[in-house]
Amino acid sequence: MTRTDFLLDGRVKITQSAAGYRAGLDAVMLAAACPAAPDDHVLDLGCGAGAAGLCLAARVDVKITGIEIQPEQAELARANFAQNNFSADIITADLCEQPFSSDAFDHVILNPPYHDVAQHMPPENTARQVAFMADDLSAWIAATRRAVKTHGSITIIHRADALADITKNLDGFGAIEIIPLWPRMNENAERVVIRARKGRKTPLKLLPGIPLHTTDGGETEIARSILRDGARIP
Repeated sequence: MTRTDFLLDGRVKITQSAAGYRAGLDAVMLAAACPAAPDDHVLDLGCGAGAAGLCLAARVDVKITGIEIQPEQAELARANFAQNNFSADIITADLCEQPFSSDAFDHVILNPPYHDVAQHMPPENTARQVAFMADDLSAWIAATRRAVKTHGSITIIHRADALADITKNLDGFGAIEIIPLWPRMNENAERVVIRARKGRKTPLKLLPGIPLHTTDGGETEIARSILRDGARIP
């Protein structure tokens, strides 16, 4: 069974599994943080139903390739790009098998599954396990390293407590930028966005974070501009 959702204040229509993983805030933030320019080629690694790539395509005219291990999710991604009048090449494959040429992409975006098995009971449904439960980050980043061009960018969204694991696997990358996402001001970040460039040696930067909600629970102005208006995270 599927359901229809809307992102970017209705600019993106997406059909998703009603019982499995459903994309939302993370996908929009990931797309907003990607520094792609018109005509760049972007790989969405583990694209699911295509939400992040669709949000990126709604903001900038880029070429999208997605890779997704679950055939039903890959098929949803193809249908979603078609119904939004965007084109994309969606590949059904295991990202570790690298079904693309080395140094083929200007940018890679990825939102790996990140529920920790030590803290979350794995779902009985196999598809939900693939979508939700934390995978080997080193394998995801290794695939990214092979795929992205020298000086090309990678953008990742993940749990804040996985930051050390991510940065230790970023061999060959520099110009690392970390953007905390705070539920509210004065609360600990639960998510972080990490950007980096292959072959660069610029020191790491901790950038100003993004508070998602005001103290009374409403959206902050900056969150609204990203999640509804399609603004880019600088």
